[in-house]
Order: sequence, then C-alpha cells, then structure tokens
Amino acid sequence: MTAHVEAHPGWDRRRLVYGDWSWLIRDGLDVIRLAFFGGTIVFAVQGRSEAVALISMRESRLADLPLVGQGIALVAAGVLLLALPSPSLRTTGIILGIALLAYAVFEAFEMVRRDDRAERGARVATMTASAVAGTLILVWPAITERALLYAAGAASIVLAAAEAASLSSESDARQRWLGAAVSIVAYVFGIALLASPGNSLHAVIVLLGIYLVVLGGLRVLHAAEAWRQNRSAWS
Repeated sequence: MTAHVEAHPGWDRRRLVYGDWSWLIRDGLDVIRLAFFGGTIVFAVQGRSEAVALISMRESRLADLPLVGQGIALVAAGVLLLALPSPSLRTTGIILGIALLAYAVFEAFEMVRRDDRAERGARVATMTASAVAGTLILVWPAITERALLYAAGAASIVLAAAEAASLSSESDARQRWLGAAVSIVAYVFGIALLASPGNSLHAVIVLLGIYLVVLGGLRVLHAAEAWRQNRSAWS
C-alpha cells in the first residue's frame, strides 16, 4: 500500500509561480523590492548615503523627461510634415494637433515636477494655449487654413510670452540663454504664422515643419543642459 501525502492546498505550484502569496508579499519580485528598500534604509541609518544618492541622481535624470518628451514630439511632427509628399490640410492639422496636445501633457508633468509658484502662471498659460489649440485643430474636421494658422500662431505667441516671463526665475546663464532663444523663436514664428494666411499650402507646411523642428531641438538642448547640471552636481 503506497502512502499518499496531499500537498497543502494554499501553497501549490501554481500559486508559487504566479504569485498571490499574501497581502504583503505577493511574489518573488516583492521580496527583491523589500530587500532593496531595506538595504537603502540601513545604508542611510549607518551614514552610508551612496545608495540614497544614487536613487536621487536617478530621479533627477528622470525629472528631465518632460522636456525631452516635448522636444521629441515637436521634432517628430516637424520632420513628418517636411518628409510627407504633399500632405493635405487635414493631415497637417492632425499632425500639428497631436504635437500640441503632447506638448501640453508634458508641460503639465513639468509643472507638477517643479512646483514653482513663480513659474506656475506661465506654465498654466502655455499648457492651456497648447491644449486648446491642439484640441481645436483635431476636433474640427473642416478646419480652414486660416483657422489652423491662427490657432498655432496664438499658441506660439503665448509660449513666447511665458518663456520670457519665466527667465527671471532661472539662475543658470545657459538656461536663461536657451529660454530666451525659445521665446524669440516662438515669437518670430508665431508672428509669421499669423501673417501666413493666403500663402500656398506647401509654404505653410514648410513653415510649420521648420518651426516645430527648431522649437523641439531647443527643448532637447534645454533638457540636455539640465541633465549636465544635475550630473555635475552629483559628481
């Protein structure tokens, strides 16, 4: 007669592999997380702050992602407009609207991350103008060339004013120069967009494409400069 030992119903192989061990530790990954956080606390209590500094440096690098996201979204939209062979006005509006909405979303992340009252008003204005213009362009299927240019130009002028207003809060000279460059570019292209109705669609698309690429490139440079400052601060 062979003895049969029944496995505990609460700890079968399926539960061990797929998790749901308990309310505190659900699987093996939770064990690794708790060990990591526990080691960080021990290092901090013992005065060994290397682990804490490493985490803080990682967070400071990730904090620049909103600026990078804005730059990538604008550059991608600009390159797409310049690369497409004779895009229609509707196609141009969809690309521009998505880029403006993405810019507004990343601007909201940047506003939450920095939590600077001196810049809050300028960021709210930029975020609102970009979101309204992008939404208007996307939800208006029969938008005219004039309306599209007015929406993009108005958002650009608001961005220029907001960047100029936030220059006083920047302590680094390079950051101020980059902010001033963004303000000038946004103002010049904003005026050009407002004055462009009546031109050919091809000329309008080229103007929008160049504007998005230049503005997006400046945003990426801004993020790179912020990353360089954080890296030098931790080195």
